[in-house]
Amino acid sequence: MTASAWLRQAAVTMATLEGTFRSEPPRRRRFVGVTCLEDGTPIDVQDFDEDNLPPIIKAYVESNDAMDEGTLPAAPSRSAGELSDRDENGHQRWALIEDDQIKAIGGYLAAKPDDRMWVPVVHEDSEPFDAATHWRLKPHYTLVDVYGTPDRVICTYPVVLKSMEHA
Repeated sequence: MTASAWLRQAAVTMATLEGTFRSEPPRRRRFVGVTCLEDGTPIDVQDFDEDNLPPIIKAYVESNDAMDEGTLPAAPSRSAGELSDRDENGHQRWALIEDDQIKAIGGYLAAKPDDRMWVPVVHEDSEPFDAATHWRLKPHYTLVDVYGTPDRVICTYPVVLKSMEHA
């Protein structure tokens, strides 16, 4: 018997022994917790109802219910600049410029990698971004010159509306 078949049988057996197995939908939901060995072998089965769920399972169930009902609060939308201009250590991205062209986009560094022409990379959205209704597409890179000298590279993320089935 496979582990998933064993789990299904264990849940049905427990529900039957407790007299809670019915063909019609129950009024209260019941949950089964399974303790397994590292290789996935189930060794213990616990039965929970909505009143005695462990806190971690309760939080998971509540967030799933909120998603199903459409009441899960949306995560705050953040601009591309807030997300990408600096990493968690405060480092920024640098772009290598040669012959007035972008030759490479480097990683997040504390300072310019060497004495060649490196300029900072600044991230922006093409329009205000809302995670609930927009997608960000692959970025476009633009070299900005100030008085004939490369100043920065702007990494622009095109923002498009999600289709109705995703919004």
